[in-house]
Amino acid sequence: MEKIKLINPQRQPLTIEKLRELTGWHHLSDEQATDVIHSIRLFVKILYEAVKKQETICIDNQLVVNLEDNPKPLNKAA
Repeated sequence: MEKIKLINPQRQPLTIEKLRELTGWHHLSDEQATDVIHSIRLFVKILYEAVKKQETICIDNQLVVNLEDNPKPLNKAA
């Protein structure tokens, strides 16, 4: 399996300067950049919580696959 190159291997918090550098949004005011950073953090938190709650669900090719045993097995075809 191929290793993924991390953008932030030291896991430093996103700063206004880094946001402008990574996105090219040099025209953003400090307040706008702070709002964008806040939105990114909130989005990541929502994603993390959703994944944490759905530990038994794996999405593969946009189909939901339950990793636990099926309590109601399908009937066999005749």
